[in-house]
Amino acid sequence: MATAFDGYPLAQQGEAGRAIGLSTVMSVIGGLLGTLVLASVAPYLADMALEFAPRDYFLIAALGLLLVGSLAAESLSRGIFAAALGAVIGLVGLDPVTADTRFTLGSMQLMGGIHYVVVMIGMYGVAEAFFQLHQLDATPVRQKVDKILPSLSLVLRFLPLSIRTSLIGVIVGALPGTGGDIASLFAYDHAKRTVKKPSKPFGEGAYEGLVAPETANNAAVGGAYVPMLTLGMPGDAVTAIIIGALTIHGLNPGPMLMIETPYIFWFTVGNLALANLFLLLFGLTGIKLFAKVVELPKAILIPLILVLCVVGTYSLNGSMTEVYWMLGFGLLGYFMKVYRFQMGPVILGVILGPLMDKSYRQAMASVGNDSAAFVSELFPTRCRWC
Repeated sequence: MATAFDGYPLAQQGEAGRAIGLSTVMSVIGGLLGTLVLASVAPYLADMALEFAPRDYFLIAALGLLLVGSLAAESLSRGIFAAALGAVIGLVGLDPVTADTRFTLGSMQLMGGIHYVVVMIGMYGVAEAFFQLHQLDATPVRQKVDKILPSLSLVLRFLPLSIRTSLIGVIVGALPGTGGDIASLFAYDHAKRTVKKPSKPFGEGAYEGLVAPETANNAAVGGAYVPMLTLGMPGDAVTAIIIGALTIHGLNPGPMLMIETPYIFWFTVGNLALANLFLLLFGLTGIKLFAKVVELPKAILIPLILVLCVVGTYSLNGSMTEVYWMLGFGLLGYFMKVYRFQMGPVILGVILGPLMDKSYRQAMASVGNDSAAFVSELFPTRCRWC
């Protein structure tokens, strides 16, 4: 999602080939840096992750929601409304603390909540397909694919930013329950705040807007493996599945894994490094084909997008109800685009709203629901008026 903020404007300017080439190279750099961190300082990073309490996750979620200031474009009020709407959508389902139903309207299907991917596919895929119907007869933008591989000077120019955002990705990825989606948003905001002279304005095709999220979300993969291999705790949804796979094969992820079967650890490190090299190979060799996709006539491309949206949503849980919700969010996203609301704050609210709610209530429970104690936990240095 964060990559689309500047990637899509670049495609509209005919630079999809160069944008894919740059994002591929920088993704590999971020992935290799994340793998290097996993191989070198995994135990220390795991100790840091263990220090995070519910109040810290609450602050991370609150900080993430403040990114709405960066994602709201020209209207902060619309951005705040969109983020609040997303947070409400994210709270649909069973209460994680009391198991009471929230915003389900008596529907059994909604008791499991609404997956943020369903919202994202609807608001970014279906809504954009509907919106493009306004320009069905427009001539597709011809993409420049003659110069795919970014120059060494361009890579070196963005290397300091990629290193900083890779570290953001590794740290956020190492926190159980977060992952690359949150890391990429933090990295994009970091780029907007620190890059004084971007190649183009952010949101209009800035290459820095590609480098930051692409390096962060790949570096977060190495970070997510840290708590999985050292603590037996999933760093994100994917590592949760991998924990199940390892358990099925008689392996127990956690502190004893590196003692009893150290070869599994180094096998994983090697696989991650190899995966990044293949990403570079396939990413660069397939750019000309990938860039040509956006040159297809819209009468062909839009139905294909809609079909893939349906298939992708159904594949999540095999539920037609989620497909209907995805189409509904597509219509909602279409009308929001017509009235110039940003989609980013909605997705931000859907992802971070439940994390903020759960962490806040866990933190409050740990201090006996004492608001003063909760505040003092957040800000341990008391002021003279406290």
